[in-house]
Amino acid sequence: MIKAINSSKRIGSDENLELLRDHSQFKILFNLESNIQFLQFIPEWKLLKLSISIDKSPAYLKNPIEYNLNKLFAHNK
Repeated sequence: MIKAINSSKRIGSDENLELLRDHSQFKILFNLESNIQFLQFIPEWKLLKLSISIDKSPAYLKNPIEYNLNKLFAHNK
């Protein structure tokens, strides 16, 4: 993960997702890998994706909820 971030190249959303997926896991019982929350921020699309595990399957395998940041942080007048 550090090598990818320090590479000084622009990381696209697909590569960002792969890096997050591959490096956000921890070992649980019987040496299985899992994660309880998976969050991806895509600034060029002004998009935030969030998935949460509520069972034993990893969060990165769940369908994320997508938040449009323009709508999320819009000021109501």
